[in-house]
Amino acid sequence: QHPDLSANLWINPGESGNGRETNGVDDDGNGYIDDVHGINALVPLGQRGNGDPSETEGEGHGTAVAGIIGAVGNNGLGVAGVSWKASLMPLKFRSSADTGTVADAIECMNYALAKGAKVVNASYGFSEFSQAEFEVIQRLRDAGVIVVASAGNSNLDTALFPVYPACHLIENV
Repeated sequence: QHPDLSANLWINPGESGNGRETNGVDDDGNGYIDDVHGINALVPLGQRGNGDPSETEGEGHGTAVAGIIGAVGNNGLGVAGVSWKASLMPLKFRSSADTGTVADAIECMNYALAKGAKVVNASYGFSEFSQAEFEVIQRLRDAGVIVVASAGNSNLDTALFPVYPACHLIENV
């Protein structure tokens, strides 16, 4: 619903309404109901009926980053992104309370891979190495997908205090 982002939201061609409406059905059979623009991996596995990655009050990181990447420009509103015609696929796995796990991040990366993303913005960080995250990033690499990762905001040497996925030593990160 963001005026600088809505025109650049990716539309899942397998879902109903051509990206304009929802119907409460998993049209593309991928386990997500109405994943018209992306997914919300915070919804428990047994309730994957939430294809809505919208941020709620108190959040805003994803919207801010999406704006830097792909806010529409030259429209007299808000900001202009680096790429005015980017296709933005919002994939939510963290909340304002900082809930969300590496498994949730992996779910989002797998979704991006399955839906043909070319670049994954991973503006998050975990201090623990995850072999499963490493492997999904390798699969992204093998598919030609670039992973842009946050190196942390703590002003620490990542050689001593690693932040993942930024510190995964894979060519596409």
